[in-house]
Amino acid sequence: MKGVGAAEPVGGVQAEQFGQLHRNNRIYAFLLHICEFVHEHWLPAEHGSARRFRDFVRDGLPGLFENFVLNFYRHELPAGWHVSAPVLQWQLVTPNADALALVPRMETDVCLRGPDRAVILDTKFYAQALKVGAYGTERLPSANLYQLFTYLRQQSCEPGWEQAEGVLLYPRTTRDFAAEFTTHGHRIRALSLDLAQTWQNIHVALMKIVAAGPAI
Repeated sequence: MKGVGAAEPVGGVQAEQFGQLHRNNRIYAFLLHICEFVHEHWLPAEHGSARRFRDFVRDGLPGLFENFVLNFYRHELPAGWHVSAPVLQWQLVTPNADALALVPRMETDVCLRGPDRAVILDTKFYAQALKVGAYGTERLPSANLYQLFTYLRQQSCEPGWEQAEGVLLYPRTTRDFAAEFTTHGHRIRALSLDLAQTWQNIHVALMKIVAAGPAI
């Protein structure tokens, strides 16, 4: 069975043909790459036989944002910092077979371990970062906070992670925000990042996340 990304050839064009660059067509490389991009993301519709172009907000941008943040810290943090995206272990006591089979994996986005610092950073990518409730009040998505807190509490059993910090990072949509509080010894922040600003300012904002606050 073909996966979602393995659409049938469009117009009889095979995907491999886009990679056949040579001396006579090299000047068209940029246009060929655009055609390849459209071809690879032209997917069958969920209902019926029509096709749709890939919804990057739903299908692609969250993963792209996560990988960008992970690789940014891998490249930019100084020696002494360890950057990873591990699967955290549940601190389970005498789990039965159903528990082992059904409890979901805790797959982190970014874990940062530095001199006297430990940070679990979870990236979130939504069209609207804040949820609008009754009377127009804005709230952080509760599921995001519950997920991050679970990560922190489960990982706190590991040496060096007892008082790890938690960060929820959202691309800026309607407005900037920087919520911060401490609970059960864990400093937690929910921050917006303006991706429309200059690269220099994005760099400063991301580095500020790991520089801010006292060491644990």
